[in-house]
Amino acid sequence: MVTGSAAPSRFDFDVSPISFTVSRGASDFPVTLNTATTNLAGLVSAVNSALAGTALVASTSGGRLRIAEQASPFTGTALTLSGSTADVFGVSPVFVTGVKSEAAVDGQYAKMTLAYDGGAPAIGLQVGDLLSSIGYRGLRYRITAVSDDAEEDDDDTEVDESHGPSAITLSRLTDTGAEDDDWGGFDALQTSDVNIVLDGSTTEGDWSGPFAVVPEGEVTRRLEIDFFFPQGLIRYTEKNGNIREAWVKVEIQYRDIDTAGPWTSVTSTYTAQSPDQMGFTRKISIPTAMRPEVRIRRIGEESTTSNKQDRVQWYGLRGRIERVPRRYHGVTVMVVYVKGSNRLSAQSQTMVSVRPIRVLPVRSGGAWAVETPTRDIVPWVAHVARSIGYTDDDLDLVELDRLDAIWRSRGDKFDLEVSGQETVLEALNTVLMAGFAELTIDRGLIRPVRDEPRSVYEHLYTPQSMVARLVRKFTTVRPDDYDGVDVEYTDENTWQKETVKCRLPGDQGLKTEKVTLKGVINRDRAWRIGMRQRRRYKYQRHGYTFSTELAAMNSRYKSYCAASDDIPGYGQSALLVDFQVGNNLTLLESSEPLPWEEGANHVVGLRRPDGTLSGPWPATRVDDTRLTVPELDFVPDLSWDIEPPHLQFGTTTRWSYPILIESITPDDFTADVEAVNYDERVYADDDNFAPT
Repeated sequence: MVTGSAAPSRFDFDVSPISFTVSRGASDFPVTLNTATTNLAGLVSAVNSALAGTALVASTSGGRLRIAEQASPFTGTALTLSGSTADVFGVSPVFVTGVKSEAAVDGQYAKMTLAYDGGAPAIGLQVGDLLSSIGYRGLRYRITAVSDDAEEDDDDTEVDESHGPSAITLSRLTDTGAEDDDWGGFDALQTSDVNIVLDGSTTEGDWSGPFAVVPEGEVTRRLEIDFFFPQGLIRYTEKNGNIREAWVKVEIQYRDIDTAGPWTSVTSTYTAQSPDQMGFTRKISIPTAMRPEVRIRRIGEESTTSNKQDRVQWYGLRGRIERVPRRYHGVTVMVVYVKGSNRLSAQSQTMVSVRPIRVLPVRSGGAWAVETPTRDIVPWVAHVARSIGYTDDDLDLVELDRLDAIWRSRGDKFDLEVSGQETVLEALNTVLMAGFAELTIDRGLIRPVRDEPRSVYEHLYTPQSMVARLVRKFTTVRPDDYDGVDVEYTDENTWQKETVKCRLPGDQGLKTEKVTLKGVINRDRAWRIGMRQRRRYKYQRHGYTFSTELAAMNSRYKSYCAASDDIPGYGQSALLVDFQVGNNLTLLESSEPLPWEEGANHVVGLRRPDGTLSGPWPATRVDDTRLTVPELDFVPDLSWDIEPPHLQFGTTTRWSYPILIESITPDDFTADVEAVNYDERVYADDDNFAPT
């Protein structure tokens, strides 16, 4: 025998297989380990599988691997090892050579030592004089004759004894399924304790199909059929859960659908030892070209126990049409031949990198121009929209043209390397992210909204237009806040996944947000998007909520607006009660006293009838309620047929809160608004370059 000097150092032989040879005299017994054996018991089982049919057996001894002659008579010949053995036997295996067995003595009973698959001794066996039959795993018998008075129980597979004794004649099957003519049969036996277990390996399932393989008018001589095993293909032993191979057999039949002649049968048997999902493709060559129809059934029942996972699904059917067109219209065709080996995975063999440029109509002069190879964002947005039935009438082309000019001037492109399964909303937001934009539906139109630096307010919201007061909240810096953003993208130079770190001064990167970009392959642009996100976390920490009647419905998502409250020390809101125009100035009179601050510069904004903001205008004091501003850009309506203009007054730094609308939720006669603060520092890195 040979015993390891140390416990095995690893069991992951699926990652790095090993091979060694056990020799006894002139006989060599090779062993190859190429599966994950999990533990020592699994290793023993794998070695025994390799040594099956030899006179050697593996077992355990003190947590180490041992290989020895199975049983007497022993040869007295030494064992030797060669090959890669250190991982399983240690560096100094211990070899023991025993004494050759003496010749058997007449009248000495034969004996054997029983062990489980893992090498542990068999226990719990009945004692006494018993009948037994020894055979290989999966040994089967066939019932060849049953006497007339035998009757099968409907509830189980036991023979019903209520009708008197029954005579059953058996034949034994070999491992190939043929009858073993050399078997002499069991001794004649009469017993009332018998249990016959039906072998389901020959049970035939129902046919699935038939299905036509190719369209009408086409013929093929090659079939490809995919089988999928959603739970893997594996069997576990009942005693200790060791893994074993499992097999599934399917029968495939095909015939010419036009002649409907006899079926041609082909069987396939799939064997594996893995709980992972897997699939196989069976390729069948047909003698003559035909339009075939195919049907398939399973041979052998599916296991209903948890010890075996062998579910199989018919997943795909293809017919190879050998006709090759001489000319393709409107597309470019490329053929790639990959020479693989056992060191190149099947997945790697199908990974071919191509850098094509999509041909799409582009915008020019406010209209669609001819199809052109383009990487621009807007043509792709329109293409996705048209692919599900939208037309130009469903697109906000004015806004798209404005953004197209910005994106082209900045060089923002969309380069999606792989298109996966996603919704239209996800696809459009993916392309728009490359240009700092998001998708919205505005009054029935598809309208991208780009978050960008602003200088002109859109609407004014004061306590005069609010039905619920403005509430401000501030989020303080917390220990678990992000202090960095890591952006993963596919780099245009290496064509590999790369990560660019986005940090502000003082960031340590202790907790970072990981952002995965699709369609952005330039390192600087990926960094700019990451820095925009990082700056939002740092500088947009103020939140605002308020309610209006229907006035808020004037705004949109990301509208840049001015809002105010009635807290002393901030701006003062009021109504315009009178105005006069002269000398290129407009005199305004407020319904409320105005809080002038000594030495400060003041401004005032006015709400137009449509809710938009006029101003803010530099204000000059006349008295507590009156001021002058440059000539207005609209004529105020003080007739009270409509609501008069609102005023918002204050110093240049505190006259209002600059906000970006995040959401507008309408109710019956009101609209609830959520917003965040606008901070120009968010956009500071939009045109900068990533640090090297």
